[in-house]
Formats: sequence, structure tokens, C-alpha cells
Amino acid sequence: MKSVTRKHSPKITQCAIQFAAYRSAQFHSGAYLFMPDPNERDIEKDVLLQYKEQMSIIITSGAVSSELTVLYGPFLVHTVRILHIENSSLSDGIYIENEIDFESPPKNRETELFMRIVSDIQNGDPPEFYSDSNGFQMQKRIKVERIGIEGNYFPITTMAYIQDEAMRLSLLTNHAQGAASWQPGFLEVMLDRRTLYDDSRGMGEGLVDNRKTVNKFWLLLEDVQHISVKKESHKRFENENTSGDDVFEKGDVVRSFNVPTEPLPESAKKGEFSRPSLYANQMSNALNYPVNVFILEDENLELKVNTSIRLINTQLPCDMHLLTLRTQPDVVYSQFPSINALLVLHRQGYDCSINNKFTCKASHIEENTNFVHVKAKAWKPMSLSGISQQDVPYPDLADAVIPPMGLQTFNITLI
Repeated sequence: MKSVTRKHSPKITQCAIQFAAYRSAQFHSGAYLFMPDPNERDIEKDVLLQYKEQMSIIITSGAVSSELTVLYGPFLVHTVRILHIENSSLSDGIYIENEIDFESPPKNRETELFMRIVSDIQNGDPPEFYSDSNGFQMQKRIKVERIGIEGNYFPITTMAYIQDEAMRLSLLTNHAQGAASWQPGFLEVMLDRRTLYDDSRGMGEGLVDNRKTVNKFWLLLEDVQHISVKKESHKRFENENTSGDDVFEKGDVVRSFNVPTEPLPESAKKGEFSRPSLYANQMSNALNYPVNVFILEDENLELKVNTSIRLINTQLPCDMHLLTLRTQPDVVYSQFPSINALLVLHRQGYDCSINNKFTCKASHIEENTNFVHVKAKAWKPMSLSGISQQDVPYPDLADAVIPPMGLQTFNITLI
């Protein structure tokens, strides 16, 4: 991929995908430490050159999707896919999948493979990008030249993005990886590593037992809209809503966000805090929690299959994520289930100014929200681990107030 032309805008965005590798420093880079060879720090290894004679390209296009697959022998299978489904949020993203096989050693020795996205987004000089902290909040990372590339790699669990005044480029991933933005407009993620030497951190050997791995990504290009709220409206909303949860109305869309009741620190006034868009949160959840598909066989060929099974009778709010739902064991006979279950809800924070065209129907927890196949007669707010009760039980889940970026555990009693 070299560039992207979005359907609703004729503007062409430079967004090239490159594959390269750093050469490991012997006896320094290993299972725990990432340290490229200082003598070749600025030289990136062209790992695909040795597989150039084995390269083949497969293009598949249809009414649902179009995809381009490039095969570099057994080493790399790279797929880029776009969807043509109208009125679907999936059609606004670019799906990327990499299947990597380092083969048997000593092939590809001292190789730390990464995928880099080269864009025309001006994310500062020195460049800065945002990485998530365990999928809960985003943190700004600014390049520090003197500590090298190894000091400017940061862990990401679900996503990372770079942005300027007009556009944000987000890369969503399905598992934890390392990411960096070494040059302006660059965003790279580590895919796989093979180091033959130990890094003296207790493992006693290098990384030589690589297996075939699959990395899945969504690449999103989102517009940045500058939204301003008048001070008079801000004060009026604050007086009407004592809980601190405010609403901002734009057209027919009502978005909720948290209004601080105390003066903001200087770091907040400068825009140090950043959050993903609502669309990025939805796509990240779909990537990390895929739909379970079951294939059934029946000799009579008269099998009736349900396309979906509903868990609750109403839709949860757009920014509400059901994190876990697990049955509690019986107090006396721990090997049997009880009539209680622990439910953990996560209200994901999002930025209204990023991709504000994406909306969903539910904006709050509706009254009489309950399960479809069983009923909960009480919702008891608990500590995060479910050990101690924090408040009086709620007769209805709609009575619960979960702040943005907040987690809340409920002990529910089923009837």
C-alpha cells in the first residue's frame, strides 16, 4: 500500500506500508531486552530481499470486499483488505493481516522484524505519538534522540496513533506489541524477533523457537474537528447536572462527557490528555473480542441455526463495554454454581472531536435493562475484585452512574 483515497473525500493521503528489520546486538538484545546493533543502528535490514524470487501477488475483488495478498515465500504473507458494505462502519477502516514464519534457525538470525506506516501526517519534530496503557487510557510519547530507537519503543495493548491539526492515523492491534514513531509521519510496530544470544536476564538462551504467528490490524484515518463550547452553556449545564456528567448536543446526536468540577491543571489546558474516537473504540472491541462462529453438521439437513443470541433486552450505551460476566460458585459447595454472578462494565472514554460523524443509537442505560433468558432482581455495586460491597443495591441498572474511563463491578442475583 502506498496511499489511501477515502470515499467521502477526494483527498489522497500518503500512507505507505514498509517491512524492515533491526539487526540485534549480540549478547545484548534477547528475550527481555531490545537493543539493535549500535554499529548498524541507522541501517535497516531488508529482510524481504532474499525472498524476492519467491514473491507472488493475489488480488481478490467482489461485491463484499477487495483484498491484495503478497506472499514472500514462507516468510511473510501480507494482506490488505477493504470492505464495500454500505452503511457499515467496517467500510471506513483498512484491515491488515500479517502471517510471519521465521523458518528454522539459523535463517533470519539477529532479526527484529517490524511493520512501518509512512504517512504525510505532521506529528511534530521531534515526533510524538500516543500509546495505550493496558487498553484503558492513552499516553503521549515524545522521541528522545539520545536514548536511541530502543529507548523510544513503548508497549501498546490495543492501539497507537499519530495526529496533526487535521487528521489522526490510528493503528489497532489484536494483541500487545511494541510501537515507535522514530521520524515525523512514521508509526511502526514490532512483529517478531529472533536473537540467537542471551541477554543475561535469566533465560539462559536466545529467541530461537519462533512459531508461525498472525498479526491483525485495523488502520483508521479520521478527521479532527475543532469543537468549542461557550462558557455560558458550560456553566448552565454544570448547574443543571450536579453529578458532573454533561451532554454536548450537535445536531440530532447527543454525546456524553465528563465536566470537571475543579479548575484544570496547566497540563490539561495544553491538551496533554488524549483519547481515542468512539469509532476507534468500537473497532478495537470488535478486533479483540471477535464474534464466535460455530459450524454444525446434521444428517437430516433440516438444522435450524440461530444467527445470533441476545444477552440483554436493550442495547448498552455506545461507550459501555461489557468486560466480564462470570458465575459465582456456591458458598457451601464450591464446585457448583450459585444464583449470583459478577458483571464488570467499562465505560470507555472517547474524544468527540475525532470522527464525530460516527454515532450509535444508545446514549445511556435504559430503564428495565435486564438479561433475556434470566432476570436479575438486584444489582449490588462491588469493588473491582468483587470482594466487598460499595453501595446499596440498585433496583435497576439504569440507576447506576459509571463515570467515563471508569470500571464498575456488580454482584447480580438471578431469579
